[in-house]
This record gives sequence, C-alpha cells and structure tokens, in this order.
Amino acid sequence: DGLQPGRFRRIATHQRIDARRRSELKRPRPDPFQLMRLKRLKLRAKDLIQRFTLRLEGFDDALPSRPDAAD
Repeated sequence: DGLQPGRFRRIATHQRIDARRRSELKRPRPDPFQLMRLKRLKLRAKDLIQRFTLRLEGFDDALPSRPDAAD
C-alpha cells in the first residue's frame, strides 16, 4: 500500500544519520562525541518512526506518555 509521506521522511532521516555515522567510523580517528551524538539522533529518529507507525495503526493508547511533550 506504499509509505505515507511522514513515515518516508522519518525513515530517510534515519538512513542519512546512519550514513553519517558509518562515514565517521571510517575516519582514521573517529570523534567519540560525534559518534555519541549521531547514535542519539539515530535512536530518536527510530523512536519517531515507531510512534508514527503506531499512531497510523490506531494504537495511540499504547504509546507511553512523553516527558518532553512540551517541546
């Protein structure tokens, strides 16, 4: 049935972050702080993909309440 535009954007963002992380790992001396930052961004993107998917499937009540909901 195809990807919804919102989900596609989130997956593309996740893939771009992963590509940047792989690129950093290939450097002779990868920056550990940059790697940590990229890992956090990648996990955040993955969480957003999961939330978006659950919301589309009607499982809003299965989502945990977000402590950062004010953002």
